[in-house]
Amino acid sequence: MGTPPKRNVYQKLIRRYFKNKSYGVVSEEATVHKNNLIKCWEAHGVDHPKCQHLIPLYDRAWALDLITK
Repeated sequence: MGTPPKRNVYQKLIRRYFKNKSYGVVSEEATVHKNNLIKCWEAHGVDHPKCQHLIPLYDRAWALDLITK
């Protein structure tokens, strides 16, 4: 057996990341940042330098949702 395709590995990593972060996501802002991050990860791959600026934006939106909840 060979190594699994990169797309399968990325999808598992993305699901695992958002499963851990998703319990506070309810606002529209957080949803937009989550979708932007997923699109970037699918286009360029997880931990690509082009996507690093989106992670703090999503974390900030998630924290605001957690505080207001």
